[in-house]
Amino acid sequence: MGALRTNGRLAKGKLYRRPSRGFTLLELLTVLFIIATLAAIMVPNVRRALWKTQAVSCKANLKNLATAVTLYGNDYDQNYPATLSKVTPTYIKIIPSCNATSTDTYTAGYEISDDFRAFTISCKGTNHASYGYGADEPYYNNSIGIMPSE
Repeated sequence: MGALRTNGRLAKGKLYRRPSRGFTLLELLTVLFIIATLAAIMVPNVRRALWKTQAVSCKANLKNLATAVTLYGNDYDQNYPATLSKVTPTYIKIIPSCNATSTDTYTAGYEISDDFRAFTISCKGTNHASYGYGADEPYYNNSIGIMPSE
């Protein structure tokens, strides 16, 4: 016949051990190791996704600027503006800033032909190499469109 339990002790003088309610050190270290491993896997992917979104945003800015310059050219007999400041605020509210650098990098990248009938806009941001673009990329040319295309 078994001994009776009273207040955490056995009736015959032996201690009764209650089950613990917390986690053991080994369990906590295992969970921390799993979380650290998952974080190490995810950080490069998150960084790559951030670079990709910056590239897409930069291309969208280029396309908006090119549309504004083209609208200006339509109103002025296919003569494009000498500077991008001439398209604000009538055709576009403001010259956007590149998300990779948070500054206006498009004004420096605006080039016009001698007869004002062709233009190229490129982003002069320095962070674009991190997502695979070379110097002066991405860019928009009124005869071929946005480059590099995906």
